[in-house]
Amino acid sequence: MAYLDTGKRCAAIVVSSLRGGRALLAGLGLWAVGLAPGLDAGAADSPATAGPGEGVSTAEDPRWRAMEQAAAVLESPTPGATREERELGRDLRLQAFAAMAWDLYVAHPQDSRRWGALETVLRSRLLFLTGYEPGTPPKARIDEVARRTWDERVRAIEEAAATASDAPASLRELLAGRKVSALVLPFTNTTLPADWEARLVPPIEHLAGQFPEGSGAFVYFSRLVHAVESQFPADLPRLVQRMSTSPSARVRELADRRQRVLEALAEPVDLRFTAVDGRRVDTQQWRGRVILVDFWATWCVPCIQAMPHLRELHERYHGRGLEIIGVSLDRAGLAAAVEKVVREQALPWPQLYEGRAHETECAVRYGVQPIPHVLLFGKDGRIVAVNPSRRDLEAHLERLLGDAPKS
Repeated sequence: MAYLDTGKRCAAIVVSSLRGGRALLAGLGLWAVGLAPGLDAGAADSPATAGPGEGVSTAEDPRWRAMEQAAAVLESPTPGATREERELGRDLRLQAFAAMAWDLYVAHPQDSRRWGALETVLRSRLLFLTGYEPGTPPKARIDEVARRTWDERVRAIEEAAATASDAPASLRELLAGRKVSALVLPFTNTTLPADWEARLVPPIEHLAGQFPEGSGAFVYFSRLVHAVESQFPADLPRLVQRMSTSPSARVRELADRRQRVLEALAEPVDLRFTAVDGRRVDTQQWRGRVILVDFWATWCVPCIQAMPHLRELHERYHGRGLEIIGVSLDRAGLAAAVEKVVREQALPWPQLYEGRAHETECAVRYGVQPIPHVLLFGKDGRIVAVNPSRRDLEAHLERLLGDAPKS
């Protein structure tokens, strides 16, 4: 069954999937057309594909009001629910919302409100969940028919928005950005191809030219910068130079910031601070030793997961000349939480905590955004690697310290 056909069918998903009817629906904070308090039940009975002059008029169609009410509770909290129940509840609400948005789009092709409803769906993470299979962890069940139906509808929306005079620029940029995303993100999230500049930069530049006032090009260039910095650091200055001539002011600002980061990384590391345990740290006094700087936060799960490996490296190489510095990017008032993580993870190296989150001075200086973020400096204090993979990090340390005598 394609659960996108009508609001009624999406309502049926909610009830059948949760098997509790109204009680569980209310308990999880779910809504579906005609089944939840505060949502106009008449919306479920409106013609799904009525054209202008058929069924209810645009001004009187109660589904517009239902849409507003539904949008207000798309992200409703579900106290006491499991993660899977929260995810399922959210997705079922979004499926019902997508069905209603499409019905209104078809029924009222001259009403500019149709674009806003669709944009809300397109900016959300719609999975088409129907439930979870038992297991550890539970396995999601996906309605592939509904997903394919929605993909077809998105393509139709893209074609219509490209020529519609009332389609908002934000929606047109979003649709164009989805194509750029499909080209760029699979690589920036994993491994860049050798010809990354020829393959990935032009589509982002084209997006910047189409929508110089938007944010899409800035987002994709930001992701690309971090990937290039880690995998092709020698090419980063050239990318920053290209970005500096972008028609997008935000991309030019990003290029300016990254140029300052390049200049900072060209200088020997210079960090001076009093650690949370009272130790005084001055990296100038560590010349001749290799320095690893780990940017992390108490809320960052991958950061915490990486700490045992860093501890192993410290045990293996500290005697040969490795120093590690932790930089907490937690906000103010979390010193006790930082100390708790350091204690629980048994981290022997000094920790810098300013309580300024990503505005921490050295984080700004070195352009730290996503975390964990690792910088490796050689014995001369010069940068060796930015965010190296685990294998590359160990290779760097072996090359730099493998032959060093243990102290």
